[in-house]
Amino acid sequence: MGTRRVGRRVKTMRRQKQEQRRKKAVARYLADEKVEDICRVMRCSTAWLYKWLNRYSADNPEWFIEQKRIPKTVPSRTPGRVEQVIRELRRTGLTGAQIAERLKQEGINPLPSLRTIYRVIGRNK
Repeated sequence: MGTRRVGRRVKTMRRQKQEQRRKKAVARYLADEKVEDICRVMRCSTAWLYKWLNRYSADNPEWFIEQKRIPKTVPSRTPGRVEQVIRELRRTGLTGAQIAERLKQEGINPLPSLRTIYRVIGRNK
């Protein structure tokens, strides 16, 4: 467990260092330093600098924090209600094919493929 804490501390320090670098780069730009000079001295790309300049906002005190990269939605994800019905039907002892037939009878639309039904069953063992 001791090494895990050190790892977290190192990650926190690294993140803080990156955040300070972003603040410094934007501060230099706001002090009317040329983009080329900032990038040369700080050894960063112009794309990186413009990314943080675009995110900079005097109104938002946390503009320098890295944003999550995961998508907000997954359109192809099986709806939660359908997964719940599959789990309930599986608990009654039905096979994947029998579950597919029951979903069809209940009018579930779009009907998940048999492979999707087996994935849901596998995730919920």
